[in-house]
Amino acid sequence: MGTRLLLAAILLLDTSLSASAQDEKRPGRVVAKLPSEVQLGICEPAFSRGGKQVAYEALIEDKSVVIFGNDVSDPCDVVEWLEYSPSSGELASLVVVAGKYRLTVGKKALPDCESIKFPEWTPDGARVVCVGRIDGKDVVFTGGDKGKAYEEVRPPVISPGGEHVAYAAKRDGQYFLVLDGKENGPWDDVIQPQFSATGGVVGFAGKRDKKWRIVCNGKEEPEHDKVSLTKGFSPDGVSVAYVAEDGGKIRIIREGKEEDPHEGFGWEMVFRKSPDVFACSVYDKGRCHLLLNGKPQGRGCKFIEMLSASPDGTRLTWVAGEESKACVVVDGKEHDNHEEIRGLGFSPDGASVAWFTRDGEDHKFYLNSKVVGTSEAATPRFEFSPDGSKLSFGVYTNQRFRWVEVKTR
Repeated sequence: MGTRLLLAAILLLDTSLSASAQDEKRPGRVVAKLPSEVQLGICEPAFSRGGKQVAYEALIEDKSVVIFGNDVSDPCDVVEWLEYSPSSGELASLVVVAGKYRLTVGKKALPDCESIKFPEWTPDGARVVCVGRIDGKDVVFTGGDKGKAYEEVRPPVISPGGEHVAYAAKRDGQYFLVLDGKENGPWDDVIQPQFSATGGVVGFAGKRDKKWRIVCNGKEEPEHDKVSLTKGFSPDGVSVAYVAEDGGKIRIIREGKEEDPHEGFGWEMVFRKSPDVFACSVYDKGRCHLLLNGKPQGRGCKFIEMLSASPDGTRLTWVAGEESKACVVVDGKEHDNHEEIRGLGFSPDGASVAWFTRDGEDHKFYLNSKVVGTSEAATPRFEFSPDGSKLSFGVYTNQRFRWVEVKTR
């Protein structure tokens, strides 16, 4: 069978599912599904917000194609990435053709590159940001706009509203913090660029003359032996907290004031002003603890990760782990242990918490401690509806991908 006939057959299969497949008992409501008769590629399928559209890689003879709706892309060597815009539903794809990387958004393609890294839709879904390598140099593409060429560009960060893009870039052996094309520097090194929740403040850690300092909107904090800004902004961006090490003593500097020293600090931090919440993971006597406004929460463990607060700041959740097991903690209550936990997060209204677990080949989706979906393969992508009333996620069962929706209340 020729390629064109194969493509026609695949599209026909995609729109005419068997009665037995339709009658299977599944959790929640199936919004979208992939045909089991098609040989899928290794690229994870993409589902639009709400799951009403699906795009996936299919293998045709010795080539790959992207199938989305009733359309089929031109053949390529491999599909690297697929993602729908969270707002417009436009599809972005990254493929390799004859050794060159090509990123296409809708029907518009960027220039072919030697490589393309870190593709990501802006939160408003208006454009894709990525780092392309052309003539041995890294350039940042923001939508169709091409930035300056650098020796190296580290992963860009995007403001919550999608208006601003910042990244660390290297030129002539020195680093710069680049914000919307404007450089701050030079520095010996630049790490941890990040935006406040409002997007009005950008901060980073810069190294100069063997000392580090935090820089927020161009204002430099005092220098230290080492610093870390991870998640250090209050939601309004007015206040900043960071970890600093001097002479072997490790402290948190919050709003310019030093707190009690500890043996070490984790990468997790939550900082809010209203209500007044400051939570962080610290290490003492070889164990990791969560401190909430200076008071320990729960038992000590080997590590803490994925610490987050509900949108109104009244609830906390995190993962507490040991050597081979970890559990989700919600409002101080521990849940079951698992080999792997991913995607922990609150719903927009703060009423629900969802996460994904893996134990051996057993993959499960949890909503408020209850299992709402199982999968034969790791597809740990899920999303809440804007009002938090629904949770939707992708599962792979019986050799078929599906996008499932369940009610949260």
